[in-house]
Amino acid sequence: MSQAYARSLAATRPVRWRFWGLLTIALLIAFAAPAVALWRANAMPLLARACLWPQAPQIGQTTWLIVTVPNQSDQAATNGPWARAIVAWDMPAMAMGTRAVAVPGSSRRAGVFAAPLTLTMMGSWWAHVTLETPGRPVWQVDLRFTVHPGALPPGAGPAPPTLSAVSACTPSQAAGQRLEGP
Repeated sequence: MSQAYARSLAATRPVRWRFWGLLTIALLIAFAAPAVALWRANAMPLLARACLWPQAPQIGQTTWLIVTVPNQSDQAATNGPWARAIVAWDMPAMAMGTRAVAVPGSSRRAGVFAAPLTLTMMGSWWAHVTLETPGRPVWQVDLRFTVHPGALPPGAGPAPPTLSAVSACTPSQAAGQRLEGP
C-alpha cells in the first residue's frame, strides 16, 4: 500500500465515522417517534360522556344510557366490536339484584354506545358505566338518578347530576341514538 493511499484513507476515516454516527442517530429518532406515539396512546385515558334519555326516567318506559366519545382518536380506539360499554344498575335503598348489560362497539356508530335500562320501580337508582377497549385504560363513571311514576310528563323532574364526565342528554344528542341499542 502506498503512502499516498494510506494518507487519503486516514483522511476519510473521520468522515465515515461522522456519517455512520449521524445515520445511527437519525434511525434512532425515526424509530423512537412512533414508539413514543404508541406509548402515549396506550397511556392516555379515554375521554367519554354518559347521559340518560329521557332525562326524567319513568316506570315502564325504556330509558337509554348513552355513552359518547367526542374525541376522534378515542373514537378510533372504540370503533369496532372489540370495544364495549358495560352498564350495571340497581336501587341503592332496596337491593333488587344488580342488572347488567354489555353493549359492543360498532364501526357504524364510532364512539356511541346506547344501553337500554329497564327500571321497574320509582325511586332512587344508581348505574355504574364502564367503557373498555384493548390497549387503553378503562373509563368508569357512576350515575345517580330518580325514576318517576308513569304519569309524569316527559322531561319533567330533576336531571341527572352534572359532572365533568356526566351530563343530561338533550334531544339533539339522543336523536337517532336511542333506537340503535343492541
